[in-house]
Amino acid sequence: MTLFIRRILRKLGRVGLVAILTLLSTVSANLMNFGLIDLLGLDNSLVDEIISVTVITCTITPALSWYLVGLLFHIDKLEIEMTKLASTDTLTHTFNRGFFYQESERFLSRHYAAHKSDQDLQPAVIIIDLDNLKTINDLFGHSGGDNVLTALGMILNKVVQKPNIVGRIGGDEFAILVKETNLHELQTIMTELFERIRDYAVNMDGQPYYFTISAGISFNCRDDVSLDSALKRADVALYHIKRAERNDYAIYEEIARD
Repeated sequence: MTLFIRRILRKLGRVGLVAILTLLSTVSANLMNFGLIDLLGLDNSLVDEIISVTVITCTITPALSWYLVGLLFHIDKLEIEMTKLASTDTLTHTFNRGFFYQESERFLSRHYAAHKSDQDLQPAVIIIDLDNLKTINDLFGHSGGDNVLTALGMILNKVVQKPNIVGRIGGDEFAILVKETNLHELQTIMTELFERIRDYAVNMDGQPYYFTISAGISFNCRDDVSLDSALKRADVALYHIKRAERNDYAIYEEIARD
């Protein structure tokens, strides 16, 4: 749509536009009616009236609606793109912090409102920290760090399937909500994640670069006030790993028993 047309539509408003379209339809229909009568030699019989109305409708409707329907589809496409931009981290193609919290809190409230208390399957949160991002930036520049973050986001999206939620919540920090899981399933997810990262080489100026991550995990429980309660426990587990040798993960409920 050109700027000129947009300005005209804004000035007309909804009422003005509908009035003009109605007037155009009426004028066009009458002109076509007179033309059909002369061209086809129609009279005022019922059959001729039906023919006339059908021909006019099939001619005018597509002409007037084609542009408007296309405009509606264009608006729908823009709304989808804007929703994606509002919810997605453009670098890593995971959800952004705000959308991750929003969707996670919404799920947890619905989950516990449904009185789900199956001890075998619980929600769990995972915090993932890219190891040595500062060193990567110092060696390869911020574009190099961005390349590693993009690679990590791609791997996370492949390993953590829907309906689970993956989001970037900080510069080098990601969070995952696994909606219903158990210890064995979490261990399977983390094993696959670490294997994929171990085997993935980021192209840094023609040279392969291998990166590592550290992760902390905690189950979410009904008594948690919010998502942050589980995230804080996962943070404790994360820094348990960061204080050790990194490139590993820990589960809060396991280290808390030690």
